[in-house]
Amino acid sequence: MLQKLMKRLIFTSIIGFLCVLSPYGQAEDVVQDVEFFDTTDEDSNELEIKALEIKDRQVNDNNLSNIPNNAENSELKICQQGKIIALNKITATSKEMLLKLNEPQYFGNIQIKLHKCIKNLDPYNGDNYMLLTITEHKIDEDPMLIFQGWLISSSISVSTFEHPIYEIFAKDCL
Repeated sequence: MLQKLMKRLIFTSIIGFLCVLSPYGQAEDVVQDVEFFDTTDEDSNELEIKALEIKDRQVNDNNLSNIPNNAENSELKICQQGKIIALNKITATSKEMLLKLNEPQYFGNIQIKLHKCIKNLDPYNGDNYMLLTITEHKIDEDPMLIFQGWLISSSISVSTFEHPIYEIFAKDCL
């Protein structure tokens, strides 16, 4: 048994010695040439980009000056009614409600009042803008204003009404 152990020890030490001394067992230091980019190319590209941006601004300014400012050519229409979708997240019930200007309506324990409803008549941008006031009425408590602002029908994420129970979405101005 002692002989086998000695043979293994000698064998592993010889293999280890050969690996250390052989060129395959050692790491080589390799020096590579690294190419650097010429910064003058980047600077000229930046100058070209800035020149294009200035040119775009000039074109946009000229285009904006051609837009008429009078209300006759306006594509916005002030409406007297607005449709919203009210959602109760607890009971999973929703209701489409028709609101008239300055006439409050209730959905659950919240009161919704429409102050302004503006419809964009542009066929490529069919937004509806609603100015709403939402008040929560709880038993034995004073009414609490929980939202006052604009809701936009096409941008739900931009104009949000956050409440743990209710969601209100602007739908259409009539």
